[in-house]
Amino acid sequence: MSTLGPERCRIDQVEFEQRAPPYEFLLDDVLSGFPEVQVFDPKTLFCDGKFCWVIRNGVPLYWNSDHLTLEGADMVIEHLFGN
Repeated sequence: MSTLGPERCRIDQVEFEQRAPPYEFLLDDVLSGFPEVQVFDPKTLFCDGKFCWVIRNGVPLYWNSDHLTLEGADMVIEHLFGN
């Protein structure tokens, strides 16, 4: 019997990036009208160049394919505000 451990809770970064074009298209549209808007790409927090991780240090970062857990959101907030 095989088990699914935290080391397997990931998605290939290439696959993750293939999901982004619709979002990037909308973002580019917004930025064309509001170039002063600053964009934060959370990929820098969750991806390591090969994989984007769903669990880090035993802590779930996502509760479904697109939404962060409170812990995942806290990672973003800490990065943005340095708390």
